[in-house]
Amino acid sequence: MESSLKKHLIFLFLPSLLLTGCNSSPKSGGKKAKSVVEIQSSSSSSISHSSSSQSSSVQVLDLFTVTWKNYDGEVLEVDKNVQKGEMPSYDGQKPTRESDNLYSYVFKDWTPKLSAVYSDITYTAQYSIKDYYPSEIELSDSTLSIGIGFTHQLTCTVLPDNAINRDVTWSSSNESIAEVDQKGLVTAKQSGNAKIQAKTSNGTKATCEIEVKEPYSSIYMRKSEVTVQVGTENYRLDYSLYPTTTSEYSWWETDDPNIIQFVEGETKAVFNVLDAGKTKIRVYTASGLSAECTILAIGLIYETDVPWHFTHSVTTTVGNYSTTSLHCEMDVTDIKFWFELETYGAMKIYYSFTATATFKLYSNSWCQFSAQVQYEDATILETKKVMCDFEQNDVLVKSGSLGTISYDIFSSRVGWYEILP
Repeated sequence: MESSLKKHLIFLFLPSLLLTGCNSSPKSGGKKAKSVVEIQSSSSSSISHSSSSQSSSVQVLDLFTVTWKNYDGEVLEVDKNVQKGEMPSYDGQKPTRESDNLYSYVFKDWTPKLSAVYSDITYTAQYSIKDYYPSEIELSDSTLSIGIGFTHQLTCTVLPDNAINRDVTWSSSNESIAEVDQKGLVTAKQSGNAKIQAKTSNGTKATCEIEVKEPYSSIYMRKSEVTVQVGTENYRLDYSLYPTTTSEYSWWETDDPNIIQFVEGETKAVFNVLDAGKTKIRVYTASGLSAECTILAIGLIYETDVPWHFTHSVTTTVGNYSTTSLHCEMDVTDIKFWFELETYGAMKIYYSFTATATFKLYSNSWCQFSAQVQYEDATILETKKVMCDFEQNDVLVKSGSLGTISYDIFSSRVGWYEILP
C-alpha cells in the first residue's frame, strides 16, 4: 500500500516539478528538491529492508538419518529426519542371528553405543554366544585290526566339555564286514575294510578305519625264560604270531609293572627293566590266543663318584740290620660295576675305576674289592685284588673282570650285588 501511494504521488507532482525546473532557478540557500531518481532509490531501499526483516524470522532445523543393520549388513530400519541432539531409538523387532554348527547366539547390543545424533550414523547389531555345540570327537582308536568273529569296544570323547547335544550316532560304511551298535561295540563279520563313524547332531564326526582279517592260529615264543640286566632299555622279546599275513589286535601284560615297563604302551613286546625281580609277561590276541615268558631281572649297576681311599705298606730289609717301610696311598673314583651275560648263560662281573696316588714311596699298590653276590646269605664271589701300577704317573684308569657266576647258581632265583671297598 505504501509503495503504491508513493508511486501515485510521484506522478501527481511530476508536471509541476518539471515546470519549475524549466522556468525558475532555486533560491540561494533554499532546500533542494529531490529528483525522481532519488525518490525511486529511497523507495527501493525501504522495500529491501522490509523483505530482510521478514526472512530473519524463519528458523532452519538440522535433520539426520539413522540406519539400523544386522550383523551381516541386512538393513533392519531407517529413521530419517532425526533432529540434531536427539537420542536414536530402534522400533523394529529384536534382531536375531541363526545358529551355525558350532554356536547359538543371543542379541547383546548395538555398536557403536547409542548416543545423541549429530550426523548421519549406522548402528550394527552385536551378539554373544548362548550355547556351544560339539566341535571335535576323539575316538579311542583311529585304526583297528581285528579277527573275524571278534568284537572291540570303541569309545569317544565329545569336545568341548560344555557343549550341548553331545550324543553321538554310530554307523559303519560296510556292515557286511564290520557292524557297530549305538554304544560303539564293533563286531567283525568277514575279511575286508570298513569305516566306523561317530557323528553328533550338528555334523561333527570322527572315523576309525577297521581292517578285518583271519585270526592268528598260533604264537611261537623262542624262550620260556629270559634273563635281563636291570637298566636295560628297549629290550625286544623274540616271538612270532602266525600267520604273518594277519594283523589281528594283540596286547601284552605283566604281573609286576615295577619290574617291567612296556615302551610302546602294551601293544608290542618292547620293554625297559626297572628293578631286580622275577615276573611274567603275557601276550593275548583278540581271537583268544595267549603265551607267556618269565623275565628274570638281575643286577643293579653300581656306580659312584664318591672316592674310596686305600693305603698299602710293606717292610723291606736293607742289608743285614735295617728295615725300610714303603707306603702308598690312593683315592679311587668313578667306580662302576656291571653284569654281562655270556652266550652259554653265565653271568660275568666287570669293573672300572680311576685311581689317583696321593702318597707314593713305590710304584705298585693294589685296590682290594669285596664283590659279593648274595644268594641265600651265601657269598658266591670272593674278594678280588686289583693291582695298580702307577709307574711315572699319579693317575691311571683300570678295568677288568671280577669273576663269573655260573647259570646254575642264579637261574632259579634273583640275586643282587653288594660291592664293598
